[in-house]
Amino acid sequence: MATSTVLRCTSCDLVITGEPPPGGKSAPCPRCGKPLSAKPPDPLVGRTIGGCRLIKRIGMGAMAVVYEAEQLSSKQPVAVKMLTGEASKDEENGRRFAREAELCMGINHPNVVAVQSHGCENKIFFMIMELVEGSTMEAVIDQDGARPWRQVASFILQIAQALDHISKLGIIHRDIKPGNILLAPGGVAKLLDLGFAKRVGDGDSDRMRAQQGELTMQGVSMGSPAYMPPEQVLDAKNADTTADIYSLGATFFHAITGQTPFNGKTAYEIMEKVLRQPPPPANKLVPNVPKAISQLIEWTMQKDPILRPASAGDFIRELEVAMFAPDDSKRIKKLRSSQKGTMATTVIIVGVAVVVVVLVAAVWFFTK
Repeated sequence: MATSTVLRCTSCDLVITGEPPPGGKSAPCPRCGKPLSAKPPDPLVGRTIGGCRLIKRIGMGAMAVVYEAEQLSSKQPVAVKMLTGEASKDEENGRRFAREAELCMGINHPNVVAVQSHGCENKIFFMIMELVEGSTMEAVIDQDGARPWRQVASFILQIAQALDHISKLGIIHRDIKPGNILLAPGGVAKLLDLGFAKRVGDGDSDRMRAQQGELTMQGVSMGSPAYMPPEQVLDAKNADTTADIYSLGATFFHAITGQTPFNGKTAYEIMEKVLRQPPPPANKLVPNVPKAISQLIEWTMQKDPILRPASAGDFIRELEVAMFAPDDSKRIKKLRSSQKGTMATTVIIVGVAVVVVVLVAAVWFFTK
């Protein structure tokens, strides 16, 4: 029986478990095609942190690693997320990590990965989480390409329900993308990674190192610009609940077309397109995507936040209708037209109110 080996891409840093190719050859990375190489034994495997024995590494990002582990007190499998040694050198990263854990511990929803506890041992920040078997949506797209629209719609609906829940808690995620959605057995989708989340009205989250620009640039380093709405590209503190709706639409687009809405050689080139260009209609790239689904995605990805669905609840309702009547090309057009009409009426009312105030002020000034 062949022995599984942990393989790592020398280019994009993807980590997978598989059988080493025969003859000492290098296998191609399923994401970028560059060579995979065998990783040396992990020195953390077998160690204990937070009362959990680390079994194997199952994920790695720019600032954190995730291990499958056994909670010694309960003998239950868990996931342990830890800041990397390099990231832990910056105290602000530790505060951000603890804040993420606290936000997550306050969320109880079947479509959000649960966090049980967090702490710091030997200068290592960690959080103990629900262990979810499965792959990220990003990994599935990388391996299999575009997915059937109805399957993706079911996943997106579940994540929208998670966003509806956290928005009612006053939380904005700010990093919705395929890499932050876990697809578990049984067709279950779960949202994870609230590292860039903020609570509405929480000024501290937007003053970290006085660096809203840095928050956005950290998103760039994680490969998020193609999913960011324009207002978040410009300044992350501008993101509200409609920013998460935009990013969910961009994720929907990627999963059913196999490509991101905006592409470029650099993050800045992508951000320029996000700011200035509309995304192509999904059904132009994949003709079997129904009109209603394509129009819904287009609606969620409007440049102006006011022109998007106003809430996750609104998005859920329209996605359910689109799934029931996928060839209805009129409903969303009517909704968007009425939305623009409401905006025009509001502008007129505000304009009239301003004129009235000016006239009253003028009368008062000349008659006093």
